[in-house]
Amino acid sequence: MARLPDHAAARDELRSGVTRGPLNTLGLLAEAPARRAERPALLDLGPPLDENIAFFGELGFKVYVEDFLREYIDAARHGSADLLAYAPGTFSAVLCWDVLDYLPAHEARGLVERLFTLLRGGGVVLALFQDRSGGHGPVLRHRIRGPDRVDHEPAPGLRSAIHRWANREILSLFDWFETVKSYYHKNGLREYLFRKAGPG
Repeated sequence: MARLPDHAAARDELRSGVTRGPLNTLGLLAEAPARRAERPALLDLGPPLDENIAFFGELGFKVYVEDFLREYIDAARHGSADLLAYAPGTFSAVLCWDVLDYLPAHEARGLVERLFTLLRGGGVVLALFQDRSGGHGPVLRHRIRGPDRVDHEPAPGLRSAIHRWANREILSLFDWFETVKSYYHKNGLREYLFRKAGPG
């Protein structure tokens, strides 16, 4: 039997359980506090993980956590929601993770527009997209183990449809932002850092 290429094996690992790899834009995102006198605010759209809160807290961020997908799914069941109820310009950075993979395209667009409003000028969004075909799968959570390592693991109790975004669709989705960096990882994740233009 032919041996799978490394990137294919890594994608299979991502589908089945925990995989790990770097996030190359974490360092760029972390530079924000050094440029500001006040403590910048960061919004994490993933589940509350002690490692992530501690990582950014030690970098000087005031960290807010919204388990967005869980709240989004609960809101759909109950027919109402008040998600991301923050004032415009509250945040200097947002960890969007791969949330957009699990939303219908029109709702993904609405979320990106909301994030644009919530960010102050110069603020950044770190977004991940999975490189795999559509279907259902476990929602992932992303646990920061250090500046050069993140564990990607299934979030307990959550499964959802997955939308496969073409690269051109991603850039169109974030057309109000500047693209700072993008990377394609062997584990199948595509990583983007987007910046809102304007003064802080």
